Amino acid sequence: RGEATGRAVSQRNFLAAGSAVSDAELKAAMALVQPEDTAVIVYTSGTTGQPKGAMLSQRAIVASAVTNVEYFGEGLESTICAAPINHVGALNNVCMSVFAYGGRIIFYHRVDLAALGALTARELPTYLVASPTSFVMMQQGAGGIDLTRLGYIKLLVFGGGKTPQALLDPMVPHIPKMYNVFGQTECCGIGTATAHGASAEVMAETIGQALPGHELRVAREDETECDIGETGEIQLKGPICASGYWNKPEATTELFTSDGFLRTGDQGARRGDGNICYVGRIKEMFKSGGYNIYPVELEQTLSQHPDVLEAAVLPVPHPVFQEVGYAFVVARAGRELSGQALDAFLRPRLANYKIPKHWSLEEALPRLPNSKIDKQALKRRLESFQEA
Repeated sequence: RGEATGRAVSQRNFLAAGSAVSDAELKAAMALVQPEDTAVIVYTSGTTGQPKGAMLSQRAIVASAVTNVEYFGEGLESTICAAPINHVGALNNVCMSVFAYGGRIIFYHRVDLAALGALTARELPTYLVASPTSFVMMQQGAGGIDLTRLGYIKLLVFGGGKTPQALLDPMVPHIPKMYNVFGQTECCGIGTATAHGASAEVMAETIGQALPGHELRVAREDETECDIGETGEIQLKGPICASGYWNKPEATTELFTSDGFLRTGDQGARRGDGNICYVGRIKEMFKSGGYNIYPVELEQTLSQHPDVLEAAVLPVPHPVFQEVGYAFVVARAGRELSGQALDAFLRPRLANYKIPKHWSLEEALPRLPNSKIDKQALKRRLESFQEA
């Protein structure tokens, strides 16, 4: 709103330039853009395989922004975006939602926690998009950021499947509106959300239900809907869904069911209250002694240990059980852990076949640019161990 610096154009000059465009020129330009035209191609994060370019149409991006505004509403007045906008979370969850609301977006060119902490204190943003990783860093006091003292945050939207309740409890009293959401690149970032005023337990254990105007089901391989409590694939249908994958017709066909639902590749189970529990990525599931094991369940349980900051579990070959879990665990600052202590902690909480058989205590876990744990990097480490 002030004077522009560098290559930027001031708001005043930007708006004034519009007076030179005639109504006829504007109408002609608008006619060139159709709802089903691809607006952007956003590549998936590639946590379980090679990234693919999801084609997000004008229709999908606008529908996502409007849906988010209608559901989340007040709190979208202003935000800080330090993430690259070639990522669906920054483009749609952060920027387009605030843009559609008529709010203010403050861009910063990199994730510098100290600089972002100072910027936040000065700009007092009302909207924050976070993740379990963000909560871990905040509770460590990284960059001087302490969310429990940021009373100007009106709306907090976070995702990542299951977030340990221990990370949510300190924040609930300080943030008026909090939502656990679920989505992916192929549905413009957000497809489900917990209900308004949901408890910390519900936000920790579930991803809520489909956003208004969209359908969600948990389905078996034959596309029939699962019973309550039965694990199946989370599938979405609605205007926020991608058109397909760029230059990958076979992958595009595989992306949708015969009746038009988007296959998320994530597994879940519907609770009796209608909320969906996130179980994990289908491609991350492994079998041990014939039993299905979902790493996210183990990671969530490990995160309940008071000395555990975060954890990641991957499978490794086993001569008897085919595969067993290998856990990478990061301790909280000043705390000490051991594989034996973690094993003892899990035994009353998990079936024996689920408990990891190998442990690696880490100072930190590798990250993708979008802050997710880089499980492909951990997988490569395990493969190098096996080859040695």
